[in-house]
Amino acid sequence: MDAMAGFLNGLYPNIPVVEAKDDPGPDPHSPLAGWRPGQSTTCFVVSIEEPEPVDEGIASFEEIFVRYKMVITYVKPAAAEPGRWNEDPDIRDKRQTIRDAIYKPTFARVAGVFDIRYASDRVYEVMDMQPMMIYSPMKVSFLTQEPRGFN
Repeated sequence: MDAMAGFLNGLYPNIPVVEAKDDPGPDPHSPLAGWRPGQSTTCFVVSIEEPEPVDEGIASFEEIFVRYKMVITYVKPAAAEPGRWNEDPDIRDKRQTIRDAIYKPTFARVAGVFDIRYASDRVYEVMDMQPMMIYSPMKVSFLTQEPRGFN
């Protein structure tokens, strides 16, 4: 998660990154899980929404495969009139840039990470709050090969 925050800061140094490592609030599955009122209204939220499946691939007696899944959500105030959310080129540009930079065979920021998967979620979703916020989630997962624990 820290590596993903560093990756996003490298792409967009002027946009804060919120890491949802603590209690995500009343709805842990909310795309805004981890974002709190009072924080920057334009930011990325990096959260882990799903469990970490073990043996997602061919495992051996000495090693296991673990898939780490996270959600990157771009959050910003809604600039368009209601009903025109699909007109925001900033969101589409951010999604394209992130996808192009991360959807590769390996993730250079973390050794041993491979089989990176990227899945677009809804491009635009509106949160009816003040100020009215729009968010755009992207799901990313990484596969790692780790030593099996022996005791």
